[in-house]
Amino acid sequence: MVYVLKTTKNSRTQGFTLIELVVTIAIIAILGGLVLFGFGNDGRQFTLDSNVQNIMAEVRTVQSLASSAAPFEGTPFNGAVPAAYGVFFARPSTIILFADSGSGVGKTEGQYDSLGVDGIVKIVPLDNLLAITSVSPTDSTSIVYTPPHARGIINGSPALSEAVVTLALQSDPSRTRTITFNRVNLIDAN
Repeated sequence: MVYVLKTTKNSRTQGFTLIELVVTIAIIAILGGLVLFGFGNDGRQFTLDSNVQNIMAEVRTVQSLASSAAPFEGTPFNGAVPAAYGVFFARPSTIILFADSGSGVGKTEGQYDSLGVDGIVKIVPLDNLLAITSVSPTDSTSIVYTPPHARGIINGSPALSEAVVTLALQSDPSRTRTITFNRVNLIDAN
């Protein structure tokens, strides 16, 4: 006996064939794999790029504090205007915004002093996927901006023309970004 499926104009067959399901699942798996594997690298690069932009914004904040001769409320200034505002970089992950007290006993003007003579404005967190791999002209570099013109001085020496900080991914040290600061307040990242 042969059975014939009768269909009418209003009825239709529902469902998917096995081939349609297999092809659809394969396409979804391929696209999902591409997104997951591609996103890992792009995500780390995004972290590197966003941290560079954050550091540049923090340095601009320091320049703004210096150009406005803003008083510093923290210790040891208690509302007085500091000699300068600055940023300190040291390997592998130290970035400190500070209020420079100027010269003093055992202190060089224009350089960060961790013994409490300079006031800490902010400690800038660096993402744990990154590291500062290079700081020049020395492994720990201070850049200060003196009020009211916020002219940059690197490591307390007006003769130095620029400082360079290089950040890299810890998982892939070949992926780096370099931030260059010069004494006329230009900041460049590449």
